[in-house]
Amino acid sequence: MEADDVSLDPATYSSTNKYYKTFANYVKVAVDCGTWSSGDAKNKPPVCFNYKYVDGKLTYGGTYKTLDGAGFNETLLDDGQLVLMDGTNLMFENQTASRIFVTVDLNGFKTPPNRAGYDLFTFQFLDGELRTMGSKGTAYSVETYCNPKGSNQYNGIACAHKAKNDTEYFKWAVKNIK
Repeated sequence: MEADDVSLDPATYSSTNKYYKTFANYVKVAVDCGTWSSGDAKNKPPVCFNYKYVDGKLTYGGTYKTLDGAGFNETLLDDGQLVLMDGTNLMFENQTASRIFVTVDLNGFKTPPNRAGYDLFTFQFLDGELRTMGSKGTAYSVETYCNPKGSNQYNGIACAHKAKNDTEYFKWAVKNIK
């Protein structure tokens, strides 16, 4: 994107000018699932994130869990979703004009455990870079948001940084996260 002189500044992308649509031009996409509010969730292929209609209203599917096993706040996954050729789900959040998050479900949402910090990792565009959530300057700190004893709706969102820097992290995760 940078080589093509495409903006990496989150302020460039608004709720109507979705970052995920631009990003899709730079990866091999099998399915563009759209956004939560795009109105076509009824017709999404089964590989798309678990949006569903309940009593005629579009709702989240309750697919993802936090590091400690509670329900993950899926509103951070609703501003665009792409499924790559290998089944990896990329979910985007244009949280504000200054924040873009990219969350990766390594094995797709249909394959458990669907846990933040285990197979679900979040990154933030900051200063022209895609940084692991939890690194300096990102929205969520490792201490609070990658804590197996913590309990909040985003617990596990900052584990990408811990996984990147701790060579024993995945051994710990396999042993301790069920």
